[in-house]
Amino acid sequence: MIIHLALLLFMDERVQNIIDSHAFSTMLDLGAGTGRFSLYAASKGIAVTAVERQQNYLSGMEKIAFFLQGKEIGSVRYLIEDLEQWLPEEKYDFILAKNVFQFLPKEYALQNLLPRLLEKGKVVYIETFGDKEVLNVPTKYSVEDFPRADTRDWEEDSRKMNGDPHHFHMISALYIQDGVNTV
Repeated sequence: MIIHLALLLFMDERVQNIIDSHAFSTMLDLGAGTGRFSLYAASKGIAVTAVERQQNYLSGMEKIAFFLQGKEIGSVRYLIEDLEQWLPEEKYDFILAKNVFQFLPKEYALQNLLPRLLEKGKVVYIETFGDKEVLNVPTKYSVEDFPRADTRDWEEDSRKMNGDPHHFHMISALYIQDGVNTV
C-alpha cells in the first residue's frame, strides 16, 4: 500500500487514468526515466518493457523492482536503447512516450518512430513540448504533427510542480486503434 501511495505522488493524472481505465496486459514505456509509469503499470499486473537511454535511471529502477518483485510490483523488462536508432518490434496494448519526442530529431520522430508506434500499439499516448514559444523556450511540434489523434494542448503552470516559475506549453496526443478517444 505504501508503494502504491509513493508511486501515485509522482504520477501524471492523464497517464494514470489511461492505465486504470483499460485492461492492458502489455505496455511499452519509451524514455522510462526513473520508472514511475513502468512501476505503476507493473503494480497493476501489466507486463512492462521499459526503454531508457540513460543506464543510471534503469539501474535504480531495476533495484526497486527486484526488491519488490513477487510482492506489490510485478516484473519490468529493461532495455537500454537509443531511441534515435531503436524501433519496437513487438506489439503492445499501451505505448507511452511522455516527454520523449522533444529529445529526438523531428524528422525521425514523425517519419519513423510515430508510424511504428501506431503500428505496434493498441493505445498510444504521446506528450511533448507544444506549438508555442513560452518565455522564449523554442518548441518543435504542433498539433498538426499528430494526425488522426485527439490532441489537447495546454499550458502547464509548472509553479505547481516543484516551484518552477516557468510555464510550459505541451501537446498530448492519444491514439486508439481504429478510433480516437479523449485524454
